Amino acid sequence: MKGPILGIALLALALGSPSPLGAAPGQPPTIAADRPRDLLLAIAARPGFTTLSRAIEAAGLAAALRGRGPFTLLAPSDEAFGKLPHDELKALFRPEQKARLAAILKYHLVSSRIDADGLSGSRAIETVNGQRVRVSAADGVVRVNEARAASPQFEADNGVVHALDAVLMPEERTVVQVLRGGGRHGEFLSLLAAADLLDSLGAEGPMTVFAPTDDAFAAFGAGPLAALKADGDALRRLARNHVLGDRRAYLDADRESRPLATASGAKLTLLFRDERAIVAGVTVRTPNIEASNGVVHVVDSVLAP
Repeated sequence: MKGPILGIALLALALGSPSPLGAAPGQPPTIAADRPRDLLLAIAARPGFTTLSRAIEAAGLAAALRGRGPFTLLAPSDEAFGKLPHDELKALFRPEQKARLAAILKYHLVSSRIDADGLSGSRAIETVNGQRVRVSAADGVVRVNEARAASPQFEADNGVVHALDAVLMPEERTVVQVLRGGGRHGEFLSLLAAADLLDSLGAEGPMTVFAPTDDAFAAFGAGPLAALKADGDALRRLARNHVLGDRRAYLDADRESRPLATASGAKLTLLFRDERAIVAGVTVRTPNIEASNGVVHVVDSVLAP
């Protein structure tokens, strides 16, 4: 299964994308004389973001944040970093933790400009990490996941910064670890193992997995399942019919009906009915469970090819 790093791909796209800051197509962006040139300079010019500046340098992301953008940086303050256990914070700056630190910081970065009015209401925003943050607003308080966003925003020529009072921590378990931790996917894990897919689902990703519960396999029947296990090709087709490779397919992103191409080569029809996603006629009971390398949707039936 291919595994491009979504964060790098998004950054590459963002670095080459046109700026929305008043520039005409094909023209350089409008530069404000009193505004920092880039996000790193913007946070360096403000007190209280020293740890974030150090973290960006240590993670090797400084050059990207000096790029053209536009970006949105969800910026934990020094006080936010101070809420982490001291040993954990110290460990993040060790060279062997560079990849983990980069993944955490990419979870604070969006490859488009989102101003304060874009943080109103309730919405999910995909980050350069690949995972999404959840924005909610109530009684004048804007939260990103559980962190509170301070106002007003501050700006650079390549984007905008929203200060946060807590560090956002992405999901660090892989798809396989999420399935194992759920306690209700033993039969599905056995199917994936028999089809030699566990290593692929523990790899870099991104990917999307529709995960039938043990109850779904019980309803499918022991006889049909045994017959499939006796036929290696049929078994692999069944397992791959639950996997979408090379992308995270969130089921509430646009609520549009569309076909989904699976790793088996088959196409599953996605539609929405009464606020629920229906895939190949099967109800998605729990959508959009994040994993470090993809997203899991729990379904109540086996998706037979």
